[in-house]
Amino acid sequence: MDRGDALTVPSSPRGPSKIKELKRQNEGMPQDSPSTGSRPETGGIRARCYSPGSGGARCITFRQGYGEMAKLEAEPIGETPQFAFVDEYGDPKLSTDEANISTYFIVTAVIVDAKDVDAVSEDAERIRAHHFQAAEMKSSLVGDHDGRRIRILSDLAKLKLHFYSLAVDKREIYEDSGLAHKKSFMKFISGILYKTLYRRFFNLTVISDEHGRKDFMDGFRRYVDERYIPDLFRQSKFDFRSSKAEPLLQVADFLTGTLGRVFDPKKASPRADEFLKMLEPQALRIEEWPPQVRPLGPDIWDKKDSPHDYSIRHYCITQARLFLERHKEATEEATQYQIEALKYLLYIFRFVDARGYVGTRKILEALARAGLPPTDVYFFRSNIVAKLRDEGIILASSSQGYKIPHGISDIRDFVEHGERIVVPMLNRIQTAREHILTMTKKEVDILDGQKYEKLREILKNADNVR
Repeated sequence: MDRGDALTVPSSPRGPSKIKELKRQNEGMPQDSPSTGSRPETGGIRARCYSPGSGGARCITFRQGYGEMAKLEAEPIGETPQFAFVDEYGDPKLSTDEANISTYFIVTAVIVDAKDVDAVSEDAERIRAHHFQAAEMKSSLVGDHDGRRIRILSDLAKLKLHFYSLAVDKREIYEDSGLAHKKSFMKFISGILYKTLYRRFFNLTVISDEHGRKDFMDGFRRYVDERYIPDLFRQSKFDFRSSKAEPLLQVADFLTGTLGRVFDPKKASPRADEFLKMLEPQALRIEEWPPQVRPLGPDIWDKKDSPHDYSIRHYCITQARLFLERHKEATEEATQYQIEALKYLLYIFRFVDARGYVGTRKILEALARAGLPPTDVYFFRSNIVAKLRDEGIILASSSQGYKIPHGISDIRDFVEHGERIVVPMLNRIQTAREHILTMTKKEVDILDGQKYEKLREILKNADNVR
């Protein structure tokens, strides 16, 4: 019986763990192997090598002293040992019209630093014992008792972990497709998750809840190992374990079941927005497949909005989705940052706050949590935001940060923000030009030459930039 009071989760000493052997193997791998080590530095250049997926290793080169790039001396999260505990909500059957078949299939990976995994597992066990006594911590045991679910989520929010979820709307999959078969469905959908995880975290042990017969799990293990774990990174592993023996698999069960109460219309809770708000601090990202253009909730689709607002946000989301589709196999460094930044902004728009801006620091933190090497504000603005806009992605910006536009007011924020920067700068250039022309009796024009042709044209056509 649920006691109804919140549990204080103390920081516990690390004791024997059921994943101790895997952890020892994980942390025992050479740290300067060809796959993850840093190449010798030459002339102030530092190269860090890793693999973005099955395409082989690649190197990111940084110049020492480049703003905050010096922070790379601290190992990026993508190269530190991680554990991912994976569980699912729903079933793979596509006949969603049947009452007992879920509309959504959701898979969630709970991600924990290897150095913290014993302590977090012990704290999760305390939460389980407090709320479930002798039973496993299962979302299905809570069902539609939303008050109890919120109390459990409140305790889980104290754990030092993050999670990534993929929500699949099975109504969008043809019943006569190849995904109608359980094995094909599980391999395809789980493959989307594992491809993302192994692409971002290069020293990763994935532990999935047991399901099906032993021969199915053995075959699935071989499939993941051969298809998603790059040859150069064999410190990455995949295995199955019973949720009864691992509290963090039970956490994954509870989180993914809670998302079932958000997504699945057959299980939808009137308190879904509260669930999402509580999950947001630990969420790396919640993605939908197939990608959805229509955002969630009445707050986003406000009846007071003009038809132009609706069209603007629909267009902006569509362009963002098309960019992600075009570049889904990209391996270039800057493109990886652009993809992750855009996915994060879409996540915030879709599930957190469609009207609010996201600060630069928060976006940079999200990129680091996603496994990308840390970067600085200059790189973010010039190689992420600017390049996305060059590709036709409309991002609103203001002094508060960045966002996917919700309507015309956000576009005007962007224009006003730009006007406050561009017009004074043009004014200063024009003033300097006039002073130099006067001082040299028009012998020197600082905007002379083909290089400044466009700028001269802008100033010529501007009646008064002051």
